[in-house]
Amino acid sequence: YVMQDDVLFPNLTVYETFEFAARMRLPKKIPNAVKAKLVDCIINELGLSKAKGTRIGNAIYRGVSGGERKRTNIGIELLSGASLIFLDEPTSGLDAFQAMNVMESLWTLSSGGRTIITTIHQPRSSIFKMFDILLLLSEGNTMYYGPAKDAVHFFSDAKFKCPMNFNPADFFLDVVSMDFRSKEAEDSSRERIQLINSHFLSLRDKYETCITQACRSSFDDVDYSKKEIVMFPNDPFTEFGLLLKRAWKQQSRDI
Repeated sequence: YVMQDDVLFPNLTVYETFEFAARMRLPKKIPNAVKAKLVDCIINELGLSKAKGTRIGNAIYRGVSGGERKRTNIGIELLSGASLIFLDEPTSGLDAFQAMNVMESLWTLSSGGRTIITTIHQPRSSIFKMFDILLLLSEGNTMYYGPAKDAVHFFSDAKFKCPMNFNPADFFLDVVSMDFRSKEAEDSSRERIQLINSHFLSLRDKYETCITQACRSSFDDVDYSKKEIVMFPNDPFTEFGLLLKRAWKQQSRDI
């Protein structure tokens, strides 16, 4: 699970952050050379090679970019070989270009057999095209749940046609969002939401079948011979040494 906020030590480099996480989370019986190789693989996989020697930074000290910091936060969770990754708004606070870089990294991870589940706000059109399955919610109701490529057709059938050359994600948000500016606007938007929800419920079985088929075809492409690395806690003395070393680096570099 990757949280929305990046809780990282600003005076450690990207590589040191990964190295600490690998030594803390992975079993002691795994040689450090193997852990270092795993760290290098994940850094390359997330496109962080150029930033591996750069400090994380914060509001006071300049460091890596926002997108690189976000990818570092994601990479830490990949050290355990997780096949299912939950992310809470991974593009929050990033500009359009950095958001695209982060989502491209996640798309690459999903292409390698991992399942990526994420909440996201206002994705650009190029990001929207990366989605396999889309879930839209409004006022606690399901507006749509099915293949992302079929969402435009679904809303068109519900009498809400997406304009040509328009970002579908922006259009969907406009249609399913509540408008509280006036009593009339609230009633109108609530009626619209109920209409879309009713339309989805009438077609729910169809879309559930589509989702099942899509997931099954994805699972068929995964190589299950590669087992996940199981995490075992280190002994307290090893953990204390790792924490002391990290704290020393963090404090000694803080001028």
